[in-house]
Amino acid sequence: AILALSVLGLAWFIHCLIYLRPSRLVSQSFTQQIVSLLANGDFGEAQKVCEKDHSLLSRVVMAGIKRSGESPQKITEAIEAAGSREAATLFQKVSYLSNVGMISPMLGLFGTVLGMIMVFDQFAQAEGPRQIMLARGVSLALYTTAYGLIVGIPAMCAYYYLRGRVIRIVVDIEEEAEEVVRALGAKRS
Repeated sequence: AILALSVLGLAWFIHCLIYLRPSRLVSQSFTQQIVSLLANGDFGEAQKVCEKDHSLLSRVVMAGIKRSGESPQKITEAIEAAGSREAATLFQKVSYLSNVGMISPMLGLFGTVLGMIMVFDQFAQAEGPRQIMLARGVSLALYTTAYGLIVGIPAMCAYYYLRGRVIRIVVDIEEEAEEVVRALGAKRS
């Protein structure tokens, strides 16, 4: 089980590294194109650009564009709600590494406890040099805890690294979305 978690954790970390690239999720050129279209009052073309882009930022911007005829407060609320949904999705994606980091040491500890139970059970029934048998059994049982920690510690480090990356991406999205809100608000006035 610990080996399976280590493979799963490594694969998920690589997936997240590829998926959580700021250049993939937040594009300043996209924002500039949208702001330019909104400044010219071309809401239909801006919506088409968002539909073609398929990025996280385009989904957030699309929420504002769909509300373009409403008050600036409603536009801001729509963008904030879409941004919150997208941020929650990103945080959920990296939380799986936290799960691997928490579960693998627990599995290791469980293996150690089972191993110790078996060692002491055999120790109680055996005759002869018991110290060697006890030492050998305890060392084998403790390996599972070590393996769990070997998987859990890097998984937690990877989780916190990716969590920091998600926070930076969310901040970038907020900044880009503010530009779109200003462009939508300026066109309304």
